[in-house]
Amino acid sequence: MNSLSLTVKDLRAVITGELSFFTVLAIREQAMRYLTNTSQPAFDFSGVAKADSAAVALMIEWWRAASLTKKTITFEALTPSLTSLIRVSNLQEVFGLK
Repeated sequence: MNSLSLTVKDLRAVITGELSFFTVLAIREQAMRYLTNTSQPAFDFSGVAKADSAAVALMIEWWRAASLTKKTITFEALTPSLTSLIRVSNLQEVFGLK
C-alpha cells in the first residue's frame, strides 16, 4: 500500500501519492480543515501516482462541502486515469471538465 499526503503550498492543497480506497481516509480530515479555513479552495493532483473510484467519491465530498458554504472549489492537474473515472461517472460538469 502506497502512502498519501496533503500539503498546503501557495494556498493550494497538493496531494501526493496513491489516492485509493485504502488511502483516502489518511487525508480526509486534513482536507476538510483546509476547506473550512480557505476562502477559495484548490486541490492540486499533480503528485497523484494512482487513483481509483474512492478518489472521485472524496472529490464529490469536497465539492459538496464547498458548495454548502458557497465556495468555489478548483481541481487542478487531474491525472488521465482520474479524468477517465470522472467521465465514466458522468461528472464532467461538476469537476469542470469539457
